Amino acid sequence: MSTENNKEKKTGFVIPIKYGRRRKVLSTKIPDKLEADFRIKLLSDKLDISKFVRNIIIGYVEDDPDIINFINKIKQKLGIQSDREQKMKILQDEEKNKTALDFGIDEKEIEYIFDLLEKDVWENVHKNV
Repeated sequence: MSTENNKEKKTGFVIPIKYGRRRKVLSTKIPDKLEADFRIKLLSDKLDISKFVRNIIIGYVEDDPDIINFINKIKQKLGIQSDREQKMKILQDEEKNKTALDFGIDEKEIEYIFDLLEKDVWENVHKNV
């Protein structure tokens, strides 16, 4: 998508591109033995690298409890987060979930509300110019 397609001709305002339309490539370096073992393990589980990594990322972003527990183990192992910090994070997450339940809305609904507000703001900006 070119930059020209994202501009409003009348006002000259640039309309922000919505995230999630482009695909990104992620890469990392690992020892060749680990890569070979990884590929063998994926093959035995009938997964490919893309599906595996994509689903791990989705689980992490969507706060899948199993993935979050694994991430917490990694942080503890690497000394990134102390036990106290980890307990505080768990309490914050519980409070966030409680608040969402209290209001009866989830993350996708909150995102939808913000999208509506953003659209309304842009429409009003274009009307007033």
